[in-house]
This record gives sequence, C-alpha cells and structure tokens, in this order.
Amino acid sequence: FQERYPARVFERFDDVAPILVQSLLYIENRELLDPLQPKRNPAVEWDRLANAVLIKAKNALTGDGRAPGGSTLATQIEKYRHSSEGRPSSIQEKLRQMVSAALRAYQQGEDTTAVRRQIVLSYLNTMPLSAKAGFGEVHGLGDGLWVWYGQDFKQVNRVLKNSAAQTVDLTEQALLYKQALSLLISQRRPSHYFDVDEAELEQLTNSHLNLLGNAGVIAPALRDAALRVKLNRRASALPGATLSFVTHKAANAVRTQLAGL
Repeated sequence: FQERYPARVFERFDDVAPILVQSLLYIENRELLDPLQPKRNPAVEWDRLANAVLIKAKNALTGDGRAPGGSTLATQIEKYRHSSEGRPSSIQEKLRQMVSAALRAYQQGEDTTAVRRQIVLSYLNTMPLSAKAGFGEVHGLGDGLWVWYGQDFKQVNRVLKNSAAQTVDLTEQALLYKQALSLLISQRRPSHYFDVDEAELEQLTNSHLNLLGNAGVIAPALRDAALRVKLNRRASALPGATLSFVTHKAANAVRTQLAGL
C-alpha cells in the first residue's frame, strides 16, 4: 500500500521545462544558478536583501504599505517547512531561516552547484498553494496545475519543454504557461489569491508577463498570446475518486488490526 504526496512532482531538475526555471528565478532569485559562482551561498542575495531592508526602514518612517521581500528560494523553503503558520514572526526568525538554509547548502562541501539545483526542484515540488474542496492542501506546481486548472502536469511540462517546436500550438502553450506562472506568483499569498475573485490574480499575472517579456525571459509572441487568454480557474470542488472495496481489502484489514492494538 503506497501513497505519495504531493502526487505530481518533477523527479529530476533536468525534467523541468527551462522556461519554468527561468521564470521562477527572474521573479524570486535571479542569481541562484549563476554558473560563474560555484561556491555561492544560496541563502542570501545581498543586493536584494539590502534593498528590502532600506525600503522597510523608509516605510517605518513614512508609514507606507508593504515592502518587497529579500527572501531567496532557500529561505522560503525554510519558512514554509519550519516556521509557525509558514511565515516568519520576527527578524530573529528570518535570521534563523537564513542561517539554517546556509548550513544545509554547505553540508556536502564548498561547491553548492548541485544543492542550488535541488533547491529549485524542491521549491517547484513543494511550494504551498492553498487548499481546495475535494482535495485538501495543495503543494507543488504539479498538483497545483491539476487542482486549480484541471491540467495534466506531464502534458503542461511537455508542451512548455517543446516550446520552440513548430508543431506546438501557440495558444495552448500560452494558456499553459500563464497558468503555471500564476501559481509561481500566487505562492506569496496563496490563500488570498485563490479565495478572491480570479481577476486579481489575472491582473498580477499579466503584469508579470509584461515584465518577463520586456526582460527577454519569454518571447514577445508568447507574451502577447498569454495576455489574450484567461486563466480559467477551476470553480467547482474536485470530484471524489471512485474507490473499489475489493482493491482496499488488504489495507482495510491492516487498519482494523492496528486500530485494535
């Protein structure tokens, strides 16, 4: 008897469509996979961290709203795996996340190249994406695509991996990319974005499409096609799976015996 959770995951870093990796890094952690810095500490991106601290200090004086975060993918993983409620409660907690992420990164030696690739893989496979009636808590891009958009994870990755092929329909590719991109963005406030009207996440995703297109991360044709399509989030609860009593007899017998011990 075996159960896997999340159910839909990338097995290896090389399995991930490059456009997904490039988009994620541009949004969250641009210097993470820099091949020119094999000993790079993935827990800290100093320029972003300094910028976030300066803006937060300015906001404390002026009373302005939210400031951009300086978290790397490594510290975000520490946050949603180990912090209470999946978010830091203090500056001390944020520092603890940075230290623990750095210690994990150097466990195998000074060269962190393989660890940094694993961080990207782990993030894509485990990022929290709220919860859905009929399914439960959603983690990872694969389960997120299925739960929120009804898309087959392997098909999405296959289409995005072959984006340069002439046989790929641009409209289909644009829709699948936009849906995947919306999940990468919504990880910051998943319970908010999937609980409110879809228009808010639609608008935020469109603004990121323009940024990614202008930066050359995605082709202009893909950007324009993605701007024309709608996210089309699954509105209803997921239908429950039909279970066969016969196939579960052995597992049920074990459960019954365990319950009596």
